[in-house]
Amino acid sequence: MPFKFNPLTGSIDAVNSRSEDATFSQNIELSKGKKVRFLDGGVQKGYIELDNASTISHWCASGHEQQFYAGGNINLTLGSGTATFAGKLEVTGNIEARGSTDVKLYLGSTGDTTANNNVHLRADLGHLKLNSADGKNIYFEENGNTLLTIENNSGNATFAGNVIVSEPNTLNWNASAPGATTTLKVQNNSNNDNNATGIELRVQKGNGAAGMHYITNTATGTDYKSNLIFSRRTGSGASDYAQTLTLGHDGKATFAGDISYPKATPDGEITVTISGSALADGAYITVIPAGTTGIVDAATYIVSINWDYASGTSAAPWNVTGGTVWVPKASNDNVPVGGDTGHEVQLLSSFHADQGSNTNYYLKVRSITGSGVQSGLQVAAVGWSPWVNSEFRIKYKRIM
Repeated sequence: MPFKFNPLTGSIDAVNSRSEDATFSQNIELSKGKKVRFLDGGVQKGYIELDNASTISHWCASGHEQQFYAGGNINLTLGSGTATFAGKLEVTGNIEARGSTDVKLYLGSTGDTTANNNVHLRADLGHLKLNSADGKNIYFEENGNTLLTIENNSGNATFAGNVIVSEPNTLNWNASAPGATTTLKVQNNSNNDNNATGIELRVQKGNGAAGMHYITNTATGTDYKSNLIFSRRTGSGASDYAQTLTLGHDGKATFAGDISYPKATPDGEITVTISGSALADGAYITVIPAGTTGIVDAATYIVSINWDYASGTSAAPWNVTGGTVWVPKASNDNVPVGGDTGHEVQLLSSFHADQGSNTNYYLKVRSITGSGVQSGLQVAAVGWSPWVNSEFRIKYKRIM
């Protein structure tokens, strides 16, 4: 390809013709702003220039590419806004892809680079996003081994090893919005229905035997049946655990030791104050009215009855207490069962009175029926007449 000097531009033009090549025995020197131009039929197709800012520019016409060779092979092709490397790109420093809001690094050829159906790393307003193509999982690997799999569509995360939460942090699962629900699921994905072993929640110290309680699932050898076992530490050995509670596949709960619990909170509390005149010795007064809200037909209740002189006359007895097991029943009769003396139960009673005074203080109870509602309860004081402003204080708790 011959070269010719262009006196109008001060450039050297490479002319596409079949005439002989031009050979220079010395350097070709051009000042800033002058070009080595490449023409095809008199039309400029490309040039090399040292511009006025001392920047070397390689230019080619629209619709054409620039190619860089090494070792006889194309290593780099520059197109319109693209750079294609024939091999791997090795960089000894940082690789920076910067944009004002949204910058992506596309990987592979799957999907469409004009949308999100592709594999890319994305910087979005300071957030790092990792994206896979539609229907594809995201895998995190070490030396070719999968450590974490995030499944497509479901978003489930599967860890190849343990999930460790360092002290004092906690593992939380929260509903995303009011009314939403979340579930912590420990699931065995084995196709064997009776394979429930290996599901375990344990608190331990390091990888050794020291630790605290743990929870584990144990298979029973029968499909869909496994037990949930709660165990405690009994020593420093690896197997020094003892079962404390078993929640069986049959719905039974089996405790290895005693069951203790704080005092129960009453379902209801009622205070009846004597007014007008004293209650006669042996006379009944209603303390739980028939049809009381919350009282359930044929349920079993424990009832505590405490009579206290309160702000009434200060004289013996000051307090008389008792209790009973009560099973109310709905009926259509509103007459007291058995009248004043029938179907009554004397309570094992305790009292507070002066030494040497009457010791025959006790309480007795009976049910009263209502019209189409659950029955109520009446109480009578025996051995004294509860005076005005004294109180019957009632507490009841359903146990069955």
